Amino acid sequence: MRLSKALQGFLIAKADDDYSPDTLQIFRNHFKQLSTFLDDDVDVTTVTTAQLSNFLRWLRADYKPNNHHKGTLSNKTINNAWTFLRSFFGWLHSEGLIDSRPDLALPEPEYATPEILPFTRDEV
Repeated sequence: MRLSKALQGFLIAKADDDYSPDTLQIFRNHFKQLSTFLDDDVDVTTVTTAQLSNFLRWLRADYKPNNHHKGTLSNKTINNAWTFLRSFFGWLHSEGLIDSRPDLALPEPEYATPEILPFTRDEV
């Protein structure tokens, strides 16, 4: 099955699972990035762990967003892309569309959650 067709099925399934429109849009954005990197006509059964690792490395170092964002993507965004890959390839496997999951060997990208400091009484 081609990547573009697989994503259509994935998005329908996730919409049926009551995923929020925002989550579905994030998945669409990461799919666009993945299809730019791999080619949306690639057969999903041929995607390798090395390709997915290179995709995450490309997002981290070389990807240039088409919006007003300057610089590289944040570590949290890279983690979101990893989450998309886990969800997408997990779905492909559960549907019997792939025999093995190339995403499972990818380590989860680390990111620091910023500490939120409350206002002091004087600041309020």
